[in-house]
Amino acid sequence: MPNRSLKRVSLLFIVVLLLWPVLVVLITPRGNVTSQLFQLSAHFWPHFLIFSVALLIAPLLLMMLYFFIRSLDEPINRISLWLATLFYLLYFTLATISYGSQVLFKWLFMTPKMPMSTLLNWFFYENQSLVYFINQSGYLAFSVATLILFIPLCQAKNSFFKTINLLMIISSLLQITATLALFFDIPFLNNLTVLSGLMLLPVGIMIYKYNKKNTLLAEEVMK
Repeated sequence: MPNRSLKRVSLLFIVVLLLWPVLVVLITPRGNVTSQLFQLSAHFWPHFLIFSVALLIAPLLLMMLYFFIRSLDEPINRISLWLATLFYLLYFTLATISYGSQVLFKWLFMTPKMPMSTLLNWFFYENQSLVYFINQSGYLAFSVATLILFIPLCQAKNSFFKTINLLMIISSLLQITATLALFFDIPFLNNLTVLSGLMLLPVGIMIYKYNKKNTLLAEEVMK
């Protein structure tokens, strides 16, 4: 069934997912950690902007998946849906903590009495930091939830949905590999996070087209 909410949310998700990497490339602080922190203390707004946009990704992604799953004619196993929902909520919580801490980084951590160890633990661009670990753990939770929810739907007959399903599963497997690489200190595999995230862009575009196609079919039926 066509869903106006799905159309709006998927379009917003596409815009945010296109905007975020552009901002990261253009205005991420350069140099070593000390240089980056100095840049943040002088000009915090680029960091604030990047992570304000990043903070929108989790709610838009989850809303898009919620409306998309509701629009399907495929039967959903209740246990799978319940387990996936728990992991998606964990993802939302961890993503909000990691990105939200960066939006408020200047006021929470860049204070005169803050120990440098605590500051570095909450600095996102420090790959060994606690906040980066929290962020990757959130993506791991999202990936587990996606596998729980989408693997049982592999038997779907709709070829359009099968493609979306396959992209979601591959993206999740890449992210699980990237997170495990972080845990086991394999830096080059940890970069798979970027590829995993980029694969969600065609997912968003296909969901938008899927809903638009359903809308057109519904309009034809009503004529």
